[in-house]
Amino acid sequence: MPLENEPNTFEVSPEKPSALALGLKMGILTALVYVVLLLLRYMFLSYNPMVFTGSVVISYLIILVFYGITAWQRRKDLGGYAEIRDLFGAVFICILITEVVYCLFNYIYLNYIDPDFFAKFQQSTIEYIKRVGGDSMKVQQQIDKFKGQKGASGSVLSTIIGLGQWLIIDSILGLLISLAFRKVKPQY
Repeated sequence: MPLENEPNTFEVSPEKPSALALGLKMGILTALVYVVLLLLRYMFLSYNPMVFTGSVVISYLIILVFYGITAWQRRKDLGGYAEIRDLFGAVFICILITEVVYCLFNYIYLNYIDPDFFAKFQQSTIEYIKRVGGDSMKVQQQIDKFKGQKGASGSVLSTIIGLGQWLIIDSILGLLISLAFRKVKPQY
C-alpha cells in the first residue's frame, strides 16, 4: 500500500493518439469511397463528356472533404489543438493510401476490366461534339487528343508518374487543409 506522499507508479499517462492509425483508417475509407465514385463514373457517366468531367470535379471535391475530415479528427484526437505537423502526418497517410488505391484501380479497370473504355468514351465525345454543332476540325482535334492520351494511359510507367504527380498535388492541398484546421494552444 503506497504512502500518502509516495507517487502512484500505477498511473499511466495518456498517450497521444496515433496519426498512423487515423491515417490508415481514413485512407482506407477514402479509397473505398473513391473506388465507388470511379465505378459509377466509368460505368454510368461516360456517355457524355460534360457529365463525365463534372463527375471528375465532384468526386475530387468529395475526396478533399475526406482529407479535411481526417485533419479535423486528428485535431479532435489531440484535444482540440494541433499544429500543422500534427495534422499533416495523418492527412498525408490518408492521401498516400487513397492515391495508391486510385492508381491501382484505374490501371486494373482500364486495362483488364474494361479495356475498351477509352474507345467508347472517344466515340461518345465525338458524337457529343457533332450533336452540339462542332465542325469536322473540332472532331479531328479531339481524335488527335485521344490518340496522344491513349498510348500513355495504359502503361505502368505512366501510372507511376501519375501517382507521383497526384501525390505532390494532394500533398500541397493536404498542407493547406492542415493549415486551415490548425489551432494553436493558447499560452498563458
